[in-house]
Amino acid sequence: MWKFTLPAAVLLFGSGAFAQSATQALIEVSDQEFGGNQVIIDRVVAPDGGFVAIREVQASDGTTFPSDIGHVRVDPGTTRDLTIPVEPYPRDGATLAAVLHADTGETGTFEHDGDGGNDPVLDIDGKPVMAMFKVM
Repeated sequence: MWKFTLPAAVLLFGSGAFAQSATQALIEVSDQEFGGNQVIIDRVVAPDGGFVAIREVQASDGTTFPSDIGHVRVDPGTTRDLTIPVEPYPRDGATLAAVLHADTGETGTFEHDGDGGNDPVLDIDGKPVMAMFKVM
């Protein structure tokens, strides 16, 4: 299982960082078997709720993310075994990132556009709350 607590890996997610009182925010996820149309996140801690978005890592340095291939709303607190439908399902051996977003726009509607608008990546001390994993 890959576990990234704070500090997490530094990645670029467009402009505009969002700091939240989420010093305990984290995502835990394990590598997963290839197939199906969903991924399972082991545990998400989101003190103020938000969204978990799934993105396929495109560059070997782990910094290039196209738009999300799936996302789901999480309530404040701890969520275990979070199922996130993905479309399209990533290729075998792909590295994915599960990224925690704040819900700052219309409540319950994922509005992240990568340009620093609503629902930005949850950023604490300059580092996004996220975890990477592989599908095999």
